[in-house]
Parts: sequence; structure tokens; C-alpha cells
Amino acid sequence: MMKTLLYNPASIVTVDTSGKNYKRGKDLSEVGCLNEHSILIEDGDIKDILSTKSINKNKFDKIIDVGGKTILPGLVECHTHTAFAGSRADEFRQKLRIDNFISQGITTLEIKSGYGLNFENERKLLQVINYLNEIYAIDIFPTFLGAHTYPKEHKDNRDVYIDEIIKKMIPYFAEQKLAEFCDGFCELTAFSAEEIDRIFSVAIEHGLKLKLH
Repeated sequence: MMKTLLYNPASIVTVDTSGKNYKRGKDLSEVGCLNEHSILIEDGDIKDILSTKSINKNKFDKIIDVGGKTILPGLVECHTHTAFAGSRADEFRQKLRIDNFISQGITTLEIKSGYGLNFENERKLLQVINYLNEIYAIDIFPTFLGAHTYPKEHKDNRDVYIDEIIKKMIPYFAEQKLAEFCDGFCELTAFSAEEIDRIFSVAIEHGLKLKLH
């Protein structure tokens, strides 16, 4: 068992989960801060937070001195279109590359498709997302968002595009493990509740997890 010590940080930001009930929702904003403590990691998992004064350094395989630094939980960014196939020049300043996400403390990143609007382009977007997951150390989750909006050529015959999603896209993307989640945009200007229900029913049959916005 590999024991690693993150030794003597200036502070450790924590969310108190002591007791039987874990905090959820807005209660997670009630963070605490520990000083003069160090973190024990065993085989990649955090096992304990120890008083720095009580530590015997000889008991650890590796010691990483993080003096003067703050340790805090990794952040989750759960709605991005980092692999975007289109023009959004007006949002250029707001778009962040993955390197910038990492520099801000993001350790888990969801990237949605949804701008391909046909089988081939949605496939390409999901392939790019999976490639990014291979080359970056953070966790990247691919989400299929074919039900984002309707392509112009199907505005007057929405069932044609829905059929492409449920009969071609979902079965293929699930079989090839290109997506972990299936998302849908349920809105008066997008997909109706009934249309989303059709799409999600097929997604469940093919083992995809669901998201909705």
C-alpha cells in the first residue's frame, strides 16, 4: 500500500460531512478551514486528515511538501460545449479551453455535443470529447445532446429528426460507448415533453444515463 502525505499546507478547505447525514445543496456552501493539518493518501484515495504536529514522517512512502498552499476539493463543471462545431464569436471571451478549466481547479468536466444536428457531425463531436478524455488527466464525461434544437431542414417535419436520434444516433453512440449521458432540451422553443420522453425511453433501453435542461 502506497502512503503519500500532503504535508503542512497553509490551510485545508473542507465541507463538513460528519454525522449520519451528508450535506447537500446550499448547505455545501458552509465550508470549513483547517490549519496545521496534513492529508494522508493511500493508493490514490484520501484516507485521513492528521494533525501536522503529531506526524511521524518515517511512516510514509512519499511526502509532498505543500507549505504555504491551500488544498481544496476539486471543482465540477457540469455544462460545457468545449468541442463546439460552429461560430460563437460573440462569446469568444467567455469560452475557456480545458487547460484554463484545469488552472481554475476543475477536476471533473462534462462536455456536451448538440451542435452537429445530424448523425455524422454528432459522432465527430463525441469522438473529439472521448479523445480529450484520453489526453487529459482530469475526468471528462461525454454527453449526447442531439435533442438540443432542430436542424433547419426538419423544422416542418420534426419526427424525421427524432427518428434519426432514436433509431440511429442513440443505438450507435451507446454501442460504441461514445456517450455516457443523453441530454435533452425541453422548452417551448425546442423539444416538447412528449418528444423528450420518446428520446429518453430509447436512451434508457440502450443504457445511457439521463440529463435534462
